Amino acid sequence: MSGMNTSGFSGKRFEFGRGAGKSEYLLAGGLGVVIIAALALAIWGMFGGRISGPKAPTELHYKCEKCQHEFTVPLDELTAAPDAMDELQASVRDCPSCGAKQSCWRCIECPNCKKYYISQSEKARLEAMRIGRTEPEGIQDKCPYCQTVMLEWYREHRNKK
Repeated sequence: MSGMNTSGFSGKRFEFGRGAGKSEYLLAGGLGVVIIAALALAIWGMFGGRISGPKAPTELHYKCEKCQHEFTVPLDELTAAPDAMDELQASVRDCPSCGAKQSCWRCIECPNCKKYYISQSEKARLEAMRIGRTEPEGIQDKCPYCQTVMLEWYREHRNKK
């Protein structure tokens, strides 16, 4: 009886010594692979391994249309507000510099020159939402600094990583 183990669930005998079946070796090997993979992922995660893409931004950039003042708002400040779910309020803010009401628009970063600017398509979409109209079509986001058209840039660079 040495080399024989009994399963507590079904009473089936597993013989890992002499005459063990092929399925028993496969079962034991599969279990070993799963355990090793789980340990490897746990260790990788503990030492800073990342499964997802780049880190999410920690702040939003805004620019005032009246005085051109640029500023940032930490995301935790936006999510702490009771109206954090209102997309329009998160996208348009009052200017802290000149005091103009609803004149600061959330900016996007140009992937080419890395400068922030007001997205014209997003602005048109939010203004249409504000007055209850359908979204306008055909407005392209073009960086005012380097003239990069956002959609064209992403089409050219999406598979070059």
